[in-house]
Amino acid sequence: MPLLQKVRRLTFAAALMMPISGAASPQADVESTPEKEAMAAEAFQAGQALYENGEYLEAAHEFEKAYHLAPHPSVLANIGYCYNKIGDYPKAVEAFQKYLEHPNPDKTKRNEKIENYLEEIKSKVGKLRVNCLPARCEVVVDGRSHGMAPTSIVLRAGAHAVDIEPLNGGQKRQFNVDVPRGGELVLDVDLPVSKPSPLKNTTSAQDAQEDSVGRINGETHLGAPFWVATGTTV
Repeated sequence: MPLLQKVRRLTFAAALMMPISGAASPQADVESTPEKEAMAAEAFQAGQALYENGEYLEAAHEFEKAYHLAPHPSVLANIGYCYNKIGDYPKAVEAFQKYLEHPNPDKTKRNEKIENYLEEIKSKVGKLRVNCLPARCEVVVDGRSHGMAPTSIVLRAGAHAVDIEPLNGGQKRQFNVDVPRGGELVLDVDLPVSKPSPLKNTTSAQDAQEDSVGRINGETHLGAPFWVATGTTV
């Protein structure tokens, strides 16, 4: 092995011992090559420099690159710290949870610290569960696609714009929802299989574009012509 590759591999291993996250056992089932580890080392070191400079989003991207090239649980902790710094709590929760799936049993205090971080961050997020009929509906939250319904999404607690886009060519619908801290908001959307005939539509175009909100038996109901949607906090 060339000397340079040896140095880079040692540097990457040493970097994983740095205070941001500490070391943990690498995943044994991930294939690694000297080239990948060299690239991962460069990305990791770039992430460290960006983190120390306060550029947390850019640092997260470099750590994610390093993890993709040479997966190591400690890098996940670094990713979690970065996203926590910029307030992207859902991604921080995801990274910390994945880290704790392969914690270092010899680093109990460090693992407890990560667990405490995770519990603290969980109080800042909530879940949005979306069910849609027909099922072939894409769920877009704040302009970002989250795949097809049904789906459960971890979001920062508070207000979000949810677009339900039927793949059958039906009209897209939008909801303004408020995701509760530490709770779950359930959004059940019932859309027609095909567009209604304009001749049978007695509702004005303006009404057809606007959502209405009402209270039924203590639950929040969102409604509009030709479809029904209910949101309940669990």
